[in-house]
Amino acid sequence: MMRDSSELGRRKKLFIALNRRYRHKVKPMPTIIVGFKCTDGVVIASDSQAEFGRGVDVKRLNANKIYTIDGRYIIAGSGILAHIQVLVENVEFCLRNREGQQRSELNKDEAEKMAEEALWSLVKHYNVDRSNLLGLPEREYFQPIAIFAGRSRENNIEYYVYFLHGYDGTIEPVTDYGAAGSGAAYAELLLKSLYYEDITVEEAIKVAIYVVGEVKAIDPHCGGDTQVAILTADTSSQGDTRLRMLTKSEIESIEKDAKPKLDLMRTALVKKILRGEIDENKIREIAGNSQR
Repeated sequence: MMRDSSELGRRKKLFIALNRRYRHKVKPMPTIIVGFKCTDGVVIASDSQAEFGRGVDVKRLNANKIYTIDGRYIIAGSGILAHIQVLVENVEFCLRNREGQQRSELNKDEAEKMAEEALWSLVKHYNVDRSNLLGLPEREYFQPIAIFAGRSRENNIEYYVYFLHGYDGTIEPVTDYGAAGSGAAYAELLLKSLYYEDITVEEAIKVAIYVVGEVKAIDPHCGGDTQVAILTADTSSQGDTRLRMLTKSEIESIEKDAKPKLDLMRTALVKKILRGEIDENKIREIAGNSQR
């Protein structure tokens, strides 16, 4: 049997060796990202700790995980930072290319289609084509999970949020809230209790900052400054929207105000309820008989 000395042969042997070595190892996506679809807009928040592969894992703080596009779209990603960046670039290209072709802003369905096409082209390139080229079983080399949000004003202004799943190229609509990354389980547990159907952007900002802060306190893969992006109505311009990143000082001020109150609710209030010091009627009175 002739020895394969081609470059492809050497690559194939290397990837087979790596596939055998790492096939049982699933690395966490070192991030927490949370997203809210609110009555008046969208809120996206994340931590800013990132890990890089440099022969060994290297941690860096204050990495950018939230990206904005043309004042109308937000993308936040979990996973390898390089994968997040290439996903953002591809989504941005597809959105702008389609808008340039039709010379108008995209509606919700068109934006969803462009995001899905951008995602699938990367999944096909990195996972499907690469595995086929090397004659290996399909592997998830490219596997970020991202939150993609935007607004459409085809008739009335409509906000939308999607999960982009890098491992299989699927896109999932978010109707309320969602979280991704290594801290997602912690975040989902908190969000289940803190989210309510008619939540506004102003209220969701406080919940998002609180949840990300709580996750950073317990998940070793999450840390750094909290980042928040909002997409909501622009009160200074009728019929338009405003997308902006909150400043570090704004986030710190909101956290300073909201955290003690929410901590108190989860500690002192629960204690009083369980001890019978606050009865069900009093709780309903406080809640205004609203079912959350």
